[in-house]
Amino acid sequence: MCAAGRRWGRRQRALLWAVLLAAWEAAWGQLRYSVPEEMPKGSFVGDVAKDLGLQLTEISDNAIRVASKGKTQYFALHGKTGHLVTAERIDREQLCKSVQQCVLRCELIVEEEMKFYEIEVEITDINDNAPSFPETEKELRISELTAPGSRFPLREAQDPDSGRNSLQSYELSGDEHFSLAVQAGPGGDQRPELVLAKALDREEAAFHELVLRRVTAAIRHGRALLGST
Repeated sequence: MCAAGRRWGRRQRALLWAVLLAAWEAAWGQLRYSVPEEMPKGSFVGDVAKDLGLQLTEISDNAIRVASKGKTQYFALHGKTGHLVTAERIDREQLCKSVQQCVLRCELIVEEEMKFYEIEVEITDINDNAPSFPETEKELRISELTAPGSRFPLREAQDPDSGRNSLQSYELSGDEHFSLAVQAGPGGDQRPELVLAKALDREEAAFHELVLRRVTAAIRHGRALLGST
């Protein structure tokens, strides 16, 4: 009898855990939004009250709150509208450096009903950083005996932005003696090379001034290059 009772007790505990787990899963939900980086404090992220069917009276009575998973509170719940809003300006490059998708997470807690909703907010990139070269000017010394077709690697521009707002291509302006070739690196980066397109003649021109531009989304930035023979 004792053994049978212990088995029945274990079954009861297992059943209780299953019920509690089901209740927890029923009380757990998830919302997903997106917002551009650098938006002012108080900017709209999502209509939480509408998406979850919450009453504004519950929100105004502080029965519902938002808690961030980190030390910084990036989002807040507007008491009058039920909207999820930014609690401060968010810099994507500072938070998610070298990460393709930047996602911040927080929890919406409905205290009286013991319900928890996980909220994921993707921080989308804007073109707020100009790509820059390690040097604003560079002097190349090239002999007039150098054969046409010779290539001279140039240092890449650095751009903290990502996706379509990151560095797209390079452009070269100057004269007919030089052209630009861009090689794709193993990580998809673009590596510019200066190509000697026509033989040099020091007596004809002692130096050539060229401008290399880095191009992002419809924006061009310049850098001067000096090629000496």
